[in-house]
Amino acid sequence: MKNRTLSATSTALQPRKQVPGPTSTRATTQAMERDPLQFLLEMTRQYGDIVRLPLTFGTTYLLNHPDHVLAVLQEQAAIFGREPHEKAIFKRFVGGSVLTTEGETWRRLRRLEQPAFGRRHLSAISSQIVETVQTFLEGWRDQAAHGAILDMVPEMRALTLRILGKAIFSLDLSSEATTIGSALTVLNAYALALFYHPLLPYFGPLSARNRRGRAALRDLDSTVFRLIRERRALLSTKGPRQDDLLTFFLELREEDGTPALPDTQIRNETLSLLIAGHDNSTSLLCWLWYLLAQHPNVVERLSEEVTETLEGRAPTFDDLERLPYVQMVVEETLRLYPPAWSFPRRALADTTIGGYTIPAGSTVLLSPYTTHRHPAFWPDPEVFDPGRFGADTPPGRPRYAHFPFGGGQHQCMGAAFAMIEAQLVLALMMQHYRLELAPGVQIHPEPLVTLRPRELPMRLRL
Repeated sequence: MKNRTLSATSTALQPRKQVPGPTSTRATTQAMERDPLQFLLEMTRQYGDIVRLPLTFGTTYLLNHPDHVLAVLQEQAAIFGREPHEKAIFKRFVGGSVLTTEGETWRRLRRLEQPAFGRRHLSAISSQIVETVQTFLEGWRDQAAHGAILDMVPEMRALTLRILGKAIFSLDLSSEATTIGSALTVLNAYALALFYHPLLPYFGPLSARNRRGRAALRDLDSTVFRLIRERRALLSTKGPRQDDLLTFFLELREEDGTPALPDTQIRNETLSLLIAGHDNSTSLLCWLWYLLAQHPNVVERLSEEVTETLEGRAPTFDDLERLPYVQMVVEETLRLYPPAWSFPRRALADTTIGGYTIPAGSTVLLSPYTTHRHPAFWPDPEVFDPGRFGADTPPGRPRYAHFPFGGGQHQCMGAAFAMIEAQLVLALMMQHYRLELAPGVQIHPEPLVTLRPRELPMRLRL
């Protein structure tokens, strides 16, 4: 890699020569579409930590050094807004939610909703996660006894949907036959189509994708609004209280005691949690099983920690701090295969990063997938080594050498929930099953809306 000395980040412009990078727009766009992960890695190896990428839809600046990530997500956060195309796609589904708004509207929603992901609520939700996972894993027992091969992608999709259904609505949404489950599957495919085909919405009724996407959204709206009405009625009659996120949203109040969120806004927030949380958690769990199947030494150490700490009982929220290796394994999985593999941002004004000018209106691309493999901070970056996150890790690693959930004021609000969910699922899995890759299978990451395997056939054993 051609390393370059980084200058101090500054918003004061210091004109410099053009950012290095390839020159052919057509070749760059084709390479990016063909295999973006390997292409972005190759660009950092060839040109360094700031790379100019001429693409058909505009110039993009790949920023790979942790200092650059710090500048965009924290130090110069006011200068970098959400990428308009990406924001428009999500806004089509979830309206003006904490996932799609900016400025004062976003700050108000974030302030109101942040307590839902505090320690008290996460502790209550953790018990629901454990109960849900135990029931789900019990359904595998007969298949495990015969060494059945299961595709972990749909299996983990069903599990994470069941967990989210309990956490948000206190309902079981696991079956693909449910309205919410099937609608989410359609919307995930529709979001991907919109990402690569921005003009798709303008095809109107001529497009089967548009018809399916709109029908799925109508189904979700009908179901979610019904659940909101039913819960509101239950709360007004002082009926049995469900300690879930829907109740939290309904009970939010302004300082004068009036309801903080109308039903439409509650719909927006619950759909944001379902759409964002469902796919990301599915991807993370799939990569966990994939990596563990190739590293029996890590499985052995995990099993020892879980057995000695829990002594056969189910884990609790308070147990997590006594299972450090479980957390280390999850963190290292997120390093190698971050579900949110890229964060595009739009420069709202001219600025400088690393001594180079970033013009207003251009897109900057932060990629956890490439930064998490930066050889200056991750020796042998392709090696799966949970010990990188141990207590005895040498000091000096920058904060943004590892940022699977983003960072700064816009860091994913559900990051703590995602970590707790993954750790509890992993600990419970260690108590019951082992997973082996099916013979002859080669898994390749698909960098779609999230980074996930297309399929993951694994043999299930008790």
